[in-house]
Amino acid sequence: MKYLIVLVSFFFSVIYFAESQKVEKVHSIDYRNVINEIKLSKSTKNLKSKYDWNLVLLLDTTEINFISELRPDIVNCFRNNYSDQKSILNSKIIDIDYESIKSCINDFKKYRFPEYGDGNDAKLIYPYYIKDDRIAVYIISGDSWTECFRLTLLGNKLQIELIYRIVD
Repeated sequence: MKYLIVLVSFFFSVIYFAESQKVEKVHSIDYRNVINEIKLSKSTKNLKSKYDWNLVLLLDTTEINFISELRPDIVNCFRNNYSDQKSILNSKIIDIDYESIKSCINDFKKYRFPEYGDGNDAKLIYPYYIKDDRIAVYIISGDSWTECFRLTLLGNKLQIELIYRIVD
């Protein structure tokens, strides 16, 4: 009986420890994998809502006609709202020491524009989308705002573009 109590106690302490250590990990989605999945899929029905197609198109519009066959509504919206450089709210280029776009994503709070506040409450809320480890598009959110950024590695420089900002 004593061993049973010890075993049950141990079991619950392991469960408690495992639950308390859970960290929400945001993963990346690679542009080329998305495009290959569409091209190789026999049925694209399940792909229509699998990805954030606006973020995919913000990475690269090379396959826009192909994506239009899958989601013409999204492509039309994208063409109306994001296809023009004027649609970018703010942009800057900074010097960096990173060689990987994934490393830049880890420091996403650094790249906010100070005129929009400090962003201490910022959280990466969606998986981020990458292409060739050189370009990333991601969305962050605070208590009362949401922002979408595109980062582009240019050698030892990083171009930061604020695509949109929504304030509740």
